[in-house]
Amino acid sequence: MARTKYSGRYVTIGPPGCGKTHWLSRQVQACLEAGADVLLCSLTRTAAHEIADRVEREGVKVDRERIGTLHAHAYRSLGRPEIAESCLKEWNEYAPTWRIGLSGAVDPDDPLAAEPESDDGPGNELMTLYQLERARMTPRELWPMSVQAFASEWEEWKRQLGRLDFTDLIEKAADEPTPMTPAVILADEAQDLSALEHRLLSRWSESADAQIVVGDPWQALYTWRGASPEIFSASDVDHRHLLGKSYRVPRVIRDVALRWASQLSDFAEITYEPRTDEESGEVIEGLAEPIRGSWRSPEMLVEWIDERSRRGQSVMLAGSCGYHLRPTVAVLKAFGIPFANPWRRHNRLWNPLHVGRGTSTTERVGELLKLAGQRRESWLAGSLAKWIPLLQAEGVLKHGAKAASTKLDAATEITADELAQWFVGESLALLRSAMSGAIDVGSLVAWLVEKCLPKFAKQADYISRIVGRFGVDGVTKAPNVFVGTVHSFKGGEADVVVLYPDLSNRGLREWLGEPSARDNVVRTYYVGMTRAREELRICQPSSAYACSAQEYV
Repeated sequence: MARTKYSGRYVTIGPPGCGKTHWLSRQVQACLEAGADVLLCSLTRTAAHEIADRVEREGVKVDRERIGTLHAHAYRSLGRPEIAESCLKEWNEYAPTWRIGLSGAVDPDDPLAAEPESDDGPGNELMTLYQLERARMTPRELWPMSVQAFASEWEEWKRQLGRLDFTDLIEKAADEPTPMTPAVILADEAQDLSALEHRLLSRWSESADAQIVVGDPWQALYTWRGASPEIFSASDVDHRHLLGKSYRVPRVIRDVALRWASQLSDFAEITYEPRTDEESGEVIEGLAEPIRGSWRSPEMLVEWIDERSRRGQSVMLAGSCGYHLRPTVAVLKAFGIPFANPWRRHNRLWNPLHVGRGTSTTERVGELLKLAGQRRESWLAGSLAKWIPLLQAEGVLKHGAKAASTKLDAATEITADELAQWFVGESLALLRSAMSGAIDVGSLVAWLVEKCLPKFAKQADYISRIVGRFGVDGVTKAPNVFVGTVHSFKGGEADVVVLYPDLSNRGLREWLGEPSARDNVVRTYYVGMTRAREELRICQPSSAYACSAQEYV
């Protein structure tokens, strides 16, 4: 194993927008160029891919298995065992008394949620508590009795079938050799690693030349699961480093965020330079005035967001918990405004245009819309096969048309006359007119909404509203309006950030509770504020269940 210039324990603090990912990529690159093995542990797969991509763009070959989440490294070190959480249907048959909803036990992007998911079962809360107590490394005898009872049943089921759950991966990997015996172990977003994950990281670091932890104590969002921002002020650190300039946050927003962060019970000033005044421009005008509108009544707010979006600005709308975003999502859909959350693509509520693992409804509709408004002698079979599944059969398709469309070579050209092999009646005539350029996009979408299967109706109607406002580009281009919880936007940014100051019941208890509990809310809104590149807006609170974030601007 090649030696490196690194030795001992390093801590690097990376405030918002200070180029932490770039800095990490350079450290990985330097180690690899020196011939030293590295193991980088990221908080998310997205962050791991971004770092690996940056290293490879510099012409340095990297083993992708060296860069990933701590869970992924643990999974490989244990020989890729079967994961218990992927078999919840079997568990529910084994222990129906403790059925677990298939949405899972806890959503790390929405830890302050106050409303259960519709398919949550009686075992969801117990599973959440069970995993949290383990992540915090709470002694088992101090667990609630109900959690101990659940744990005994769950662990016996896992033992019988030889499965491990996600927390088992971290617990058991600590007793296994470090993957690939690296010379340097790097931990990204270290402030959000649980107590159990820090234990694993420390065990693995014992055989390395150096451990480098990177993050920001003010951005610690997962203290509820045992994360410890104190890692950055530990006395046994050999080297400390601060990335001292933000390339995202302008001065006025930085100052607002710093005043807000000063409420932290363990506040210790972290000084970093903002973007230069020249870069900031006039982006902060009107910052001191809240937007009209709240999470309960977001209509005027959505009109304002639409106006900013039409200027070409990206707009991020964030709340402390997911259910506060539901009214906004409904109004965005009613207005026909495209939105997404590119940092959390798995969330269907925040990504209505692109959901599922396969071809999305939007992609299917897009293939059809690309054919409107221009004369064509033929359509490609591959394009046809993508949007035919949206359609109901009666009065539209010939028997077996959907199956037949999938058997053709994707590059086969289909003429207007050949459409009669699949379509009948008025639909055949309309599609032939579309090929001749005689049907506009609006008419084609209206036909699709009328003829699509019921399961696609709501999404098709939403798409039709988007097309009515923005044309085909509205569904074929990536949205620049983002919706999600602050937790889901960790690592993201936008030109304009809009924050709801409202809290759930759980969030309010923290805000009114002990200083250490209140810190969770302070850190959440600090992260939200510092996503902004140009403009920060704090909405009006809709009830007494709100923090005082708007008072700081």
